[in-house]
Amino acid sequence: MNSWIIVAIFLIVIFLGNNFMNNKKYTGEEKVSDINAKKINYSNYQKKNLLTKTEYSFYMKSRLALQEKNFYLYPKVRLEDFIEVTGEGKEKLSLRGRIKSRHVDFLVCDDKLHIKAAIELDDRSHSSEKAQIADQFKNDLFKSLNLPLIRIQVKQDYTDDINNFLNLLTSGSNAL
Repeated sequence: MNSWIIVAIFLIVIFLGNNFMNNKKYTGEEKVSDINAKKINYSNYQKKNLLTKTEYSFYMKSRLALQEKNFYLYPKVRLEDFIEVTGEGKEKLSLRGRIKSRHVDFLVCDDKLHIKAAIELDDRSHSSEKAQIADQFKNDLFKSLNLPLIRIQVKQDYTDDINNFLNLLTSGSNAL
């Protein structure tokens, strides 16, 4: 009789173990069957242009002038892609939270991809109090990194702005 109890307990443990493993929340990669079982409404995703009309206009007007001096313009680069957060624990998470979803309109690099400056195009949207606080954060952050952040007011003709920052980039000055 004791052997029947041991066998029964053994079978129950195996059954419960298998049942537990099949129902356990999966913490690794999702199984294909799990992904297919989810009802994803793909109609809520829409393709959009990378740049606004204003940003595209600036890009087209400045790109060739920069390339002539061996500088390259990269649009919409996240701050976290070129700024590393140091620190530990909650402080690091908090600091990372301030940059992970922010970007610069353009990043200017040399032909070796060394970062030389960032460019922000400022239009009417930068006049709100919330936008000004965000702009000040970026200004202070770039100043602390000793990395020029060039702010350009949106306009029809960027020739003077482009020439000014090209002169400063080629002179090696950080007085941008």
